[in-house]
Amino acid sequence: MDVTHAWMYDGFMATWDEIKSVRLAIHDPSLVIDLDSVATEEDLPVLPKRQTAYLVVATGLYMIAEWTADGALDQYEELELRLSDSRITAWINEHGTDEARCYALRDIMRTLWAEASLQKVTTGAESSEFTKLLDVYNFYRGLASDCEKETRVDAANSTGKFYTTAQPEIAGGNL
Repeated sequence: MDVTHAWMYDGFMATWDEIKSVRLAIHDPSLVIDLDSVATEEDLPVLPKRQTAYLVVATGLYMIAEWTADGALDQYEELELRLSDSRITAWINEHGTDEARCYALRDIMRTLWAEASLQKVTTGAESSEFTKLLDVYNFYRGLASDCEKETRVDAANSTGKFYTTAQPEIAGGNL
């Protein structure tokens, strides 16, 4: 069951589809390949799709199904996100979906770098926690680099305007 909703911010509205596309592009939440929405927790499906997170609109929480070893539905668990929907909405409303993706990736990188730095100080550079955070940081850095390249190419090639031009005549056309 898909719930139609939008987030209002400074007179503009980011739709669920826009937020969903940004979240899936930036892998937040990670290991999720689809997002869906339901009105309340009671509306969560009895047979959920695998690797699909559900936004419970009433609470604003993202939930994912936990499965038992024999493949039966165990329970729903709340997912931890790196960015809120309101931040993504603000970027979409101000810059559009493509730029919002780049802003989100840069914000995630800043957070991960701070977490990695703190982890390095507390457990050392050789700890598995620090190495894991550094790997995740490098993954997001690669995504951000790709995002900036794609956005730069799109901005350079697609102005959305059409002009009629004429060949200039130099030295009376005798060149």
